[in-house]
Amino acid sequence: MLRLWEPVDLDDDDDDDDDWADVTVRFDGNQMHLYQDYMDKEDGVKFRVLGVSTFTARYY
Repeated sequence: MLRLWEPVDLDDDDDDDDDWADVTVRFDGNQMHLYQDYMDKEDGVKFRVLGVSTFTARYY
């Protein structure tokens, strides 16, 4: 599991809170799965984004 953390968003003057994301990487045969969990707060509204990405290696 990887934790990505951004103490300040340099491109957004209104965003002075901590941003973070957890990423879990799993391997299964020729596939790599990324499970992402991202949370942020802007203008008093908290939001959470969950994502799943699958990458497949193919050999010729």
